[in-house]
Amino acid sequence: MHAPVPADADDLRPVRIPLSVNDPNAARSLTRSVERLVSDGRGAVPVVVELHGSHLPAPLIAALIGNLRRVREVGGGLAVHAGTPGLRSALALHGLDRVLAQPEGTARGASLRPRRSTIAEMGWPVLALLLLTVTIAAVAIVLQFSPGFSGL
Repeated sequence: MHAPVPADADDLRPVRIPLSVNDPNAARSLTRSVERLVSDGRGAVPVVVELHGSHLPAPLIAALIGNLRRVREVGGGLAVHAGTPGLRSALALHGLDRVLAQPEGTARGASLRPRRSTIAEMGWPVLALLLLTVTIAAVAIVLQFSPGFSGL
């Protein structure tokens, strides 16, 4: 397995860790690389895990989550760059795309949710109130024209 590609210790350029998901030792290699960074005092440096392969095995998912927690404990961040569409969809399927930071330069912005305007935020409650009013009026009209109804 590849060793992490070190950046200068003086700056916060990300450390890239290339991993092949087909390697049965990928999870162990990731954990060793992160532990080496933390023990060297470079845990606050952003870490980008570059995944290559076709599928995402369970031990690697567990290693990503565990190492994310470890890196965050020392003030760093862990991002994943999935090299194939299959890996990207596997990350999304497991919800890891929401927890793991995206490497800089990706299409996603800093925010996970798109910003909504005030009008859009008020639109749903107004629509619900309008539907409730129309429903009450329709029931009142139906009851008024029903035989045997004596009035409101």
